[in-house]
Amino acid sequence: MDAFEAALNAATAVGDDSSVHPNILAAIGLVVSADGTVLYRHAAGRQSLAPDAPPVDPDSTIVLGSAGKFITTIAALQLVDRGLIAIDDPVDTVLPELARIPVIEPAAAAPRDTPDAEAGQDEPTAFILRPPRSPITLRHLLTHSAGIPSQDDPHPLLEAWRNSPEAAAAQPPDDAPPIVRMFSEPLLFDPGQGWRYGACIHWLTLFVTRLSGAARFADAVQASIFDPLDLRSWTYNAAARPDLADRLLQMVRRPGPEDGDKPAAAILPDDDPPLGLVCSVSDLATVLADIISPAPRLFSPTSARAFAGSAFAPRSSALLDLRRCTEDYAAPAGIPDPVSLEDPDQLPVNFAPGGLVVDFSSSPSSLRSSSVSSDLDTSTGESAAAATRLPRSGFPHGTVTWNGMPNVVWAVHPSAASGHRPGIVAIFATQLLPVDDPAAVDLAMTFMRSAWATYGPRPGIDYEITRS
Repeated sequence: MDAFEAALNAATAVGDDSSVHPNILAAIGLVVSADGTVLYRHAAGRQSLAPDAPPVDPDSTIVLGSAGKFITTIAALQLVDRGLIAIDDPVDTVLPELARIPVIEPAAAAPRDTPDAEAGQDEPTAFILRPPRSPITLRHLLTHSAGIPSQDDPHPLLEAWRNSPEAAAAQPPDDAPPIVRMFSEPLLFDPGQGWRYGACIHWLTLFVTRLSGAARFADAVQASIFDPLDLRSWTYNAAARPDLADRLLQMVRRPGPEDGDKPAAAILPDDDPPLGLVCSVSDLATVLADIISPAPRLFSPTSARAFAGSAFAPRSSALLDLRRCTEDYAAPAGIPDPVSLEDPDQLPVNFAPGGLVVDFSSSPSSLRSSSVSSDLDTSTGESAAAATRLPRSGFPHGTVTWNGMPNVVWAVHPSAASGHRPGIVAIFATQLLPVDDPAAVDLAMTFMRSAWATYGPRPGIDYEITRS
């Protein structure tokens, strides 16, 4: 881990008079085994930008952003374990508001060539609305394949719909839950026929709250996730937990146009940090370790396999959509940008309820000589197996990963069936905006590469992958 520590120390260095801010305020790297044993922990930097700030607490509390969405996934799969729903059951009875949302498509029937409106130069804006051809299931919500757009999605058809009489007529009532009011725009494709990252997870929180019978989503996960693991350093409302707020690593940001001529690499205090789950780095590791444990406490082995199992069939429209939407995951996963592939279906990723899956099994064998696998770390001497690792991160086949806006990245690999090496959890945590900041990503990738080479499963020996 010497390369990571040297890079982190250089990035967090401060001038002798403490007036020169570092390139990175602070960062934490943590590796734990599937049984929760800490294999590695290193932190450097300061807790805040204050001149007299102490060194960063290696177990700081952090805002996770989207890196905490997997908690909702666990809570939903627990309801499957309780027999309240099956993963492929429609969610209509729990979310009737969602069942009433139509699909939007061009008025002139034309094939949908890409999920990204930004990719098209002459996207049609005349639209029609029609009922979905199939119901939304729990699996669709878990894998962002329900067709639900994100809030303020820039798709041209949605922009046209927002300015239409249909939009005004479709507004939910004022007493509807906030999630229903915010995320009831038309579906961009039929359920299961594409991939669009965003608002599925918000509907899933409402689903969990209603089906569990909890008064609030936070109450549901307190009872089903944090209490069973005896975790106390977490909250969805940091203002109500001063003990956790006092331990927060300060959120900082790069300068914007409003900041004048400040250097692009400077860091400034962020006065409007993202909301969401706040927890300690150790609590985050404990939950992730349970997921990959041979005997998880939070849910059944079947649900644990579903959490990490590839959901999309080879050559399916959902998988192709995912592989074309690399801006949602390429940097923290360790995929070169831009990805120069003639066929996007060559990209060795799939999606699971838990996050992005490194999956070479559904990619052509020619990928092993493509640009995606050409920049791999073969320092371990495993050159024959190196083609089943992602560039930059070194993630091997079977790794599940996701990230959050403050440049928090986690990755897990299930325990090896062969028993050669146990599964591991690797966490890189900082609190720097915007997401995918190049300096933060470089540090995260150095950490992940080193962690996987030192502690991770050996490609070709220790890994396996499931299909959910």
